[in-house]
Amino acid sequence: MAPASRSSTTGRTGLLLVLSLFLLPWSMLSYGGVTEGSTTLLFAWGLMDPATGHVTGINTYFTYTRGLPDWILAWPVGVGSLVAALASAAVGDARGRDGYPSSGQQHRADRVTAALLALVGVAVLSLSWGFSAQLGRTGIPLGTVFAWPVAGWFWLRARRGR
Repeated sequence: MAPASRSSTTGRTGLLLVLSLFLLPWSMLSYGGVTEGSTTLLFAWGLMDPATGHVTGINTYFTYTRGLPDWILAWPVGVGSLVAALASAAVGDARGRDGYPSSGQQHRADRVTAALLALVGVAVLSLSWGFSAQLGRTGIPLGTVFAWPVAGWFWLRARRGR
């Protein structure tokens, strides 16, 4: 069996980086202060209360909750952007492994992935900002801190031409 090429290895690294954004918390939402109040972790897939372990999926949240402020809509926008970024990274990885790196397909996919991940970071920042605008609440945009370096990784890879 031949060793994996550098192109397929970096493609898989990119896929793993994007997939990690589904597993990492996007925002830490605290009520009544970061240290003394209650905290909820917001992920791409839902909300989790670390004190109880209770999980509410994003679909359940939007199905059963009414009268939501506009800033909360940044959450599904970010999720959609992350799903699109994963698809873009997967297409770019497939193109690179299929022997088409010189065609520019991989570089275009990397630029698209970087832009979509930058949008994820902006969506999380917007969500955390909206939450923090409420009295006694704080939103820490962890997803922005995680998404923007991954976006930078894809952008630099596209600029270098692999």
